[in-house]
Amino acid sequence: MNPTYQQLQIELKRLEKEKQEQLEAKIYLDRMTALFLEAREDFQALSEQVQDTERRLNVLKHELSLSDDSFREKLTQEHQKRLELKDQIKEINEAYKAGQTVLDRLDATLDKLDSADSMATWDLFSDGLFTDLIKYNKIDQAEKELTHLETAIDRYKKELKDVQMETDLTYEELGEMHRFFDIFFDNIFSDWSTKETIGRNIDMLNELYYEVQDIQKTLQNNHRSVTAEIEESEYYY
Repeated sequence: MNPTYQQLQIELKRLEKEKQEQLEAKIYLDRMTALFLEAREDFQALSEQVQDTERRLNVLKHELSLSDDSFREKLTQEHQKRLELKDQIKEINEAYKAGQTVLDRLDATLDKLDSADSMATWDLFSDGLFTDLIKYNKIDQAEKELTHLETAIDRYKKELKDVQMETDLTYEELGEMHRFFDIFFDNIFSDWSTKETIGRNIDMLNELYYEVQDIQKTLQNNHRSVTAEIEESEYYY
């Protein structure tokens, strides 16, 4: 058989296959489009039903408020309840914001300690004054960040009290870490001891980070729960 003819047959078969695939794709697209349009119509119908139900519910609530003393009293109670719940939302938001500040300060402190740890590792294999100076400078920077962190934690703990979520947040360990840096330059420590101490404090701060993250998740869950309670009260009353 002529090679050119064979090649032509191959190309014709490939073209036929591509046309078939295009046809199948178009059929699938048309079917999905039809389903989408049908779903959109259903959604529109449901939305109109919900709006109609809400209108009738509002009319009923208004009529009851005029004719039923107990319902009118219930409306007043629910209004006061929503005000209190909205205050809770405000307190939760403030606590959450304070928690994010703590996480930011933890990131900054850990960044400085990681740098100090790297220099401490380098110092194990060198014996130069320049390396020591850099290492101590990194530790000094970490101490400054730690001061900001302690302030942020103090505020966070106060905000958590406002939402009945008191926690220790291993604050005493932070104090021990701070005292370590205070006496660091007044005592002779081996390079290895320095690295071990930095490493322990990095581990402690990482644990604190995870603890704060868990508290933040709890605050988010509480926010959703209180918000849902407000929406339910507004819907029925």
